[in-house]
Amino acid sequence: MPNIEPFKTDHVTIQQIFEAQAAKTPQNAAVVCDGTKLTYQELNERANQLARRLLRLQVTTGTLIGLDVRRRVETIVGLMGILKAGCAFVPIDFSYPKERILLLAEDASLRFVVVSRETDDTLIPADATAVRFDDSGLMDEEVGNVDSASVGDSLAYVIYTSGSTGKPNGVMIEHHSVLNLATGLHEVVYSESEVGPLNVALNASLSFDASIKQIVRLLFGDCIHIVPERLRRDGAGLVAWVRRSGIHTLDCTPSLLRLLLDAGLTEAMPDKAFVLVGGEPIEEALWNRMTVASCVRFYNVYGPTECTVDTTVARVESGVVPNIGLPIPNVFVEIRDAKCGLVAAGGTGELWIRGAGVARGYLNRLELAGERFVASDDPSDGQWYRTGDLVCALPNGQLVFQGRSDDQVKLRGNRLELGEVEATVRQHSSVADACAIVREDVPGDQRLAVFIVFRENASDTDALRSFLADRLPEHMLPSFLVSLYALPLTPSGKTDRRALASEPLTSQVGGNGEAPRNPVEAVLCEMCAQILGVERVGVQDNFFELGGHSLLATQFVAQLQDMFPTEEPLLGVFFQDPTVKALAAEIIENTQGADAEKIAEIIQTVMALSDEDVDAMLALDEQRTH
Repeated sequence: MPNIEPFKTDHVTIQQIFEAQAAKTPQNAAVVCDGTKLTYQELNERANQLARRLLRLQVTTGTLIGLDVRRRVETIVGLMGILKAGCAFVPIDFSYPKERILLLAEDASLRFVVVSRETDDTLIPADATAVRFDDSGLMDEEVGNVDSASVGDSLAYVIYTSGSTGKPNGVMIEHHSVLNLATGLHEVVYSESEVGPLNVALNASLSFDASIKQIVRLLFGDCIHIVPERLRRDGAGLVAWVRRSGIHTLDCTPSLLRLLLDAGLTEAMPDKAFVLVGGEPIEEALWNRMTVASCVRFYNVYGPTECTVDTTVARVESGVVPNIGLPIPNVFVEIRDAKCGLVAAGGTGELWIRGAGVARGYLNRLELAGERFVASDDPSDGQWYRTGDLVCALPNGQLVFQGRSDDQVKLRGNRLELGEVEATVRQHSSVADACAIVREDVPGDQRLAVFIVFRENASDTDALRSFLADRLPEHMLPSFLVSLYALPLTPSGKTDRRALASEPLTSQVGGNGEAPRNPVEAVLCEMCAQILGVERVGVQDNFFELGGHSLLATQFVAQLQDMFPTEEPLLGVFFQDPTVKALAAEIIENTQGADAEKIAEIIQTVMALSDEDVDAMLALDEQRTH
């Protein structure tokens, strides 16, 4: 294990610890992505140059600065440069709808954004100054470290989460909280490492807080490998990348982990590697599957964004029920009842958290912050955060997740407030009322369904779907829009969500049905309709607008990729243009003029085979190759 000297998180900042590490290991690789690499010295110097450029623009300590989080090494330069300037970064995913980007920018009062040359100028707020981190002029700035006025309790970042009021909430996290996360995970997880530096996969979206716990490994001299966007949700492709990159530690959701295990993840990682699993509950079958992989150390991590990524950690071991473990150092938990009293041993109640990880609060949401953040009896203890998560404690103190006390859900690892989805749906002029729920009609396949009461003579779900696509990111778009005459009510007059859980989803009939023009399009349209559970799919219908999601797309396209190796990964093509037309064209173009009817026949034949048949065919083909 590398010799890591503990640092006092109350008196230092993230950039100070990073600068010390850069001085210690200047020529070691710091961040890698798609063949581009920066050493610690290069990352430090480029971040210093960006910080100086920001300071020339008169930014002040604590200024919030938007950061374009596309997946490239320069994004880490941008993040570190903003911190070195004494400012706090606000991650912005510029693939989000324009209206949502501008909403976040307005809420955070962003006067500066750090972006790349590729960033669409129309998405940059009109009153914001854009600083491009790939501007050649930055190279003229000095490379020495910058004296920053920020301290341990200065803001490091503001990350937006789904909000129950209909607007996203900006969570304000301070430097000392991030440093406690770094040291806590190092003590609980990585102190067992026999190698160093570690190759750390940065798989999480950089607009979500899960990415923070991967980035902070820079403070310990590790190398951050940014997973390319085209591979993030591709089970087989990501496992192959893990093997090529020699990844020692990976972080993922249970939904993605199932795909990775099927693709041979444990065989692709070095002995005694680390996999951190979080974002949603782990069911017993997956827990047990992890316990048999002795060559990889699995950890279940839990924590709300408001408590700096991870609050508790559990080593996944056999013989125990799936649990979320114990708090990391300097974090404290209690289980309380509806009257805020402590729950008796073994009882279930709401999880309250206090300590070094708790956020400063919500940006511009004092009323909401007052509901969730509660002052401790002893002011020196800071404030409690009410999670809304229901837990019980095992005799050894380990916590077991039992569900939610409100309408917040986790959908494929993404935190989602049903109230925000409903509020956005109700903004459409044709909608009188709406209720959103998560359905799992097929085990392991969660879908967001919205039941709608349209106003008189208005029932255009296609127009509504287009309206939502302009306002919500992909992970918040409903899979099903179901029209009802009225929402069912409980005896007390509230919407009966339990009744909606059994309501047929037959209103989702599919797309416009534009007819396929060749046999390949025909068979792919049929496959899509089966996967999505709809009556029809046209060649130009958007897969995601018909109820698909990223994991479904990955499972669908991965099968085709195995049949038809292409120069450009099919999954990347499909995410750029999620239509049968684009996918069929790519397959036909890469099969060297093969007859479309023959290609369609191959697809139909392979799809009809069992998994055992396919494995046998692949093994025979490999023998012939050798």
